[in-house]
Amino acid sequence: MISLNIEKTFGFISKEKVSAYEAEVKAAQEMLEKGTGKGNDFLGWLHLPSSISKEHLADLNATAKALRDNCEVVIIAGIGGSYLGARAVIEALSNSFTWLQEKKTAPIMIYAGHNISEDYLFELTEYLKDKIGALDKKNKKPQNYLNGERLYDNQDVCLLLNISKRTLQRYRDNGLKYYTILHKTYYREKDLHEFIRRYFDGENVEKGKTKECNGDERIEGGMLSDDKDEPMEEDKPVDEGKLTEDA
Repeated sequence: MISLNIEKTFGFISKEKVSAYEAEVKAAQEMLEKGTGKGNDFLGWLHLPSSISKEHLADLNATAKALRDNCEVVIIAGIGGSYLGARAVIEALSNSFTWLQEKKTAPIMIYAGHNISEDYLFELTEYLKDKIGALDKKNKKPQNYLNGERLYDNQDVCLLLNISKRTLQRYRDNGLKYYTILHKTYYREKDLHEFIRRYFDGENVEKGKTKECNGDERIEGGMLSDDKDEPMEEDKPVDEGKLTEDA
């Protein structure tokens, strides 16, 4: 319980004036607790930390460990409260001179978005270039080609279009052409571009729907098809030579 003693304020403000606000303060407190005022969908902070569960704390600890183990730099982007909350907690719990220590036990925290200086943002992107490039090389996934044309697997397409595998299945049902090569599903780059153009331009994509076939049977136009109800498989890199040979 927090108690507030305002006795010393009565030297420049009368007790009567302070007491006059009592009813308004109680009404505002009640509105806040019941969530009946404007902005009541942003009250997640109201009962912290008493509302935090052990599972939530475990998740926070796991995320923090993943950042410490895998990240050299963490960028916190936002303006106002979007970054100030994180910054306040980080600075309160961290050594004030962590960034000067030779042996670092945690990522360097950098803030972006609160500073509109073009010099600041330019210098930040320059600093991050090598680090992002190194990360891209480390995580780069082998690309597959068929007769010189890029092939995308399920994971590639989901990331490219920012969709789930369920949505990708629906796109396939609605005419997105695909190949089955060595029991894996692939999409030609030009077919993806064509589908995106027709789908998002509002054309009838059903007219381009692929005819189904069994197994790896070839159909007109060299198209290969999965079984319609087959679940999406886990995507794995496929050797380019095997792709060309099988195709």
